[in-house]
Amino acid sequence: KLSSNIMVYSRRVLIMDEIANFLPWQFIFLKGIISSDELQLNVSRETIQGSKDLEIAKKRIVSKTLSALQKLSKDDSTKYVKFFREYARFIKGAYFSPEGLSESQKEKVKDLLCFPSSKMVNDAPLQSFFNNIDENTMELVSLQTY
Repeated sequence: KLSSNIMVYSRRVLIMDEIANFLPWQFIFLKGIISSDELQLNVSRETIQGSKDLEIAKKRIVSKTLSALQKLSKDDSTKYVKFFREYARFIKGAYFSPEGLSESQKEKVKDLLCFPSSKMVNDAPLQSFFNNIDENTMELVSLQTY
């Protein structure tokens, strides 16, 4: 049972200070607030956790997080590599884990993966390895965990 650092408010009233199993475990490092006027104040936590509004919020949070990470990796690669080193196990887990994300989300995560390289000073995105391979040469790529 994983608790996220997401708080849920309805009409400026705190309903839940942590939601168990709300986000996939790969996004457990996220912190934030969900505020919705449409959530009822007098219902049980189980009812709230299964609500359609929170399912929509969950999809949006995952989508926005992946988009923000993609933007960061393109705009400021050194900052992204620093972030990746801190949270590599979560991002790699998002891609390699069979549960948690849809296939389209995993495709977005694939572009976020970075690995150490003997030819580059910093860690590099997976795509750069394939861009730098000579067509006439087969090289063995070894994936290393942090």
